[in-house]
Amino acid sequence: MISAVYFFNSRGETVIYRHYRDDVSRTEAESYRLEILNVKDTGTPARIIGNSLFCSIKVANVFVVARTKKNLNAALVMSFLYQTVDVFKSYFGGKFNEDALRNNFVLIYELLDEIMDFGYPQTTAPEVLKELILLKGADVDKAMLSKSVTTQITGAVSWRREGLKYRKNEVFIDVIE
Repeated sequence: MISAVYFFNSRGETVIYRHYRDDVSRTEAESYRLEILNVKDTGTPARIIGNSLFCSIKVANVFVVARTKKNLNAALVMSFLYQTVDVFKSYFGGKFNEDALRNNFVLIYELLDEIMDFGYPQTTAPEVLKELILLKGADVDKAMLSKSVTTQITGAVSWRREGLKYRKNEVFIDVIE
């Protein structure tokens, strides 16, 4: 489970961050930020500072960093970071840089809340997210949207025909003592 996601620019400044859990503080993130400034070669994508694991990727002039205190699969975290960047690119017209982050920070916070829940990655499919988070106000049939989004996210298939009604709703349970 990921505790926080940070976006640092090439100068080491924090552009945007989102904490998902309360088990991390800003001091270790500052240590990581200073290490980015001091080391010209980014080296390994995963580093342990203090008692936190930092996994990072660099896209254009932005470091995308995930932080955790748990022992988890680093490949899963790296995959999540790359998919997150792909989601942002799909919303920003193929661009992902510091200016795009600064100009769309409200959208980014909405997307970060939607793609991760309490440190667990949820849906990172841009097509599904574009149905949930609209760029401009749109006139949408909410019942139809709710039904299609639920089916896409959960993969649930209705086992009951539509329009089926019963006079009495009954449940029979056999209790054996």
